[in-house]
Amino acid sequence: NGVLESRLEAVLGTPLVLGTILPRSEVPPGLLQAGEWILEGIQVALEEFQDELPRPVRLEVLDDQGTPLGGREAVASLQAAGAFGALGLLTQDLLDEAAEARRGEFPLLSPFSFIPPEEAEGVYSLSGPDPGGARMVARMAWDLGLESVAVVRPETQEARVDTRAFREEYEALGGLVPREIVFDSGGTFFQPQFQEVEAILPDGLFLPLAPRDIQLLAPQVTFFGLDTLGVQLLGTSGWTDEGIVQEVESRHTDGVIAATVRLTQDETEAFKHFREAYEAYYQKTLRSQVPAFGYDAAALILTALKIGPRNAAELAAAMEEIENFPGATGNLSVDRGWVTREPLLVRIQDHELIYISRGYE
Repeated sequence: NGVLESRLEAVLGTPLVLGTILPRSEVPPGLLQAGEWILEGIQVALEEFQDELPRPVRLEVLDDQGTPLGGREAVASLQAAGAFGALGLLTQDLLDEAAEARRGEFPLLSPFSFIPPEEAEGVYSLSGPDPGGARMVARMAWDLGLESVAVVRPETQEARVDTRAFREEYEALGGLVPREIVFDSGGTFFQPQFQEVEAILPDGLFLPLAPRDIQLLAPQVTFFGLDTLGVQLLGTSGWTDEGIVQEVESRHTDGVIAATVRLTQDETEAFKHFREAYEAYYQKTLRSQVPAFGYDAAALILTALKIGPRNAAELAAAMEEIENFPGATGNLSVDRGWVTREPLLVRIQDHELIYISRGYE
């Protein structure tokens, strides 16, 4: 077997090392289970892609023990071994520490945490803000004839990213953003913000909010009479959260136009493909959607490896070329450092999402 493996390496090349940094011990059961599910998804992707790659890939799984120090040590170990990049790093503090510990360009891809690309080049997330949706809403606002759109947003990284994307796109088209009104995240009373909006009376109001803020803010839109002024409400994916669409009174959300990446995953061909591959590989039923995030994280890096990068820096550059990959969690692209999903434009009406179009441009 050793002779056969040596000959195989001679034909296919020395195996390329890809790191996976996950909690394997010393963490609460929930985090341990999430790590196991992510690893399962990664293994399914590796099984699927291995024959398509110019070099075989060897997965190196390291235990971060749920601590930032563990993440830092894992990155150092992987770079010393010549790894091309790493997947995993499930928590924000781990991702922050690992990103800071890197030497040179070494791609990191987290399923759930994010760092803005301008703060850590080559660090990607499947769960960060999705500026593509905000840009799509900006184009729709302009096509609707809205000449001015104010912004009301919380002081969060996600809202800042969405607002910047919306503003750049909308102003490039000729629109005016007369004011950006910021409130403390977790605020509960919005009369001062709405009075500012009423004073300038824009054609539209962009509200890049998380579901927790929408639950508090949406009823106050009608309470303070903003809905009677003919101002078109525009939003991001938080407005399309199942809990918001179903549980907030429809009079507070009717007419809101928002971008969403929300599709029932088992309705997509890509998710069906993943589920079948997972169940064939593990001989058990897929009982969580978490493995799909591990699969997509690995699939993005493996797709970039098809180009044949010779080192971690070239892999980082290859990541930026990915466009419209049919992932289990959505149609994925890498856009200026962000992993984005193909957004869909919807209008909320009577507790339903009415799809305006697919891939609206």
